[in-house]
Amino acid sequence: LSELVDDGYLKTIAGLGTFVEDKRLMKTAEYLTGLTQEMQSHQKQVTSKVLEAKLISADPYLTRRLNLQLGAEVVFLYRVREMDGNPAAIERAYLPHALCPGILKYDFSKRSLYETLSTVYQKCPYHAEQEIEAALATAEVARLLGLTPPAAVMVIHRETRLENDEVIEYVDSELRAD
Repeated sequence: LSELVDDGYLKTIAGLGTFVEDKRLMKTAEYLTGLTQEMQSHQKQVTSKVLEAKLISADPYLTRRLNLQLGAEVVFLYRVREMDGNPAAIERAYLPHALCPGILKYDFSKRSLYETLSTVYQKCPYHAEQEIEAALATAEVARLLGLTPPAAVMVIHRETRLENDEVIEYVDSELRAD
């Protein structure tokens, strides 16, 4: 037991007993940060694999989510996010190109999207609304995250706004449930 306590798997509380240590990462809601900044605060190394980065036209769904005109240019960024070298999440981000023209020249396998928006474009994400649900991973998501189906994932739909209430990003994410 003492070895498991030393390794961080168990904790002992005097007079109460020995318990399994909770290793879940807690997400703060005090301020808005990107995954890179949030995981760095937990001493996790975050990297990305960019699967797709391109301009697309706003369809009726993105028109509504991003408050754009139908057909407006939208930046589409599709990435696998890794923590300490292990696939942890899939992100499909959509941004109004008019608010960040030329952003696709940056390498988002190495750069933080939120940091780039803040420092290069002076578009600091200010607040977000999220819908969170549990779901079974699709075959593609299971493959990209290295899961064996059937596997549960946490699905997040987030609309991120600037201080002036403009939508800067809409993102669909699937995160490993573990």
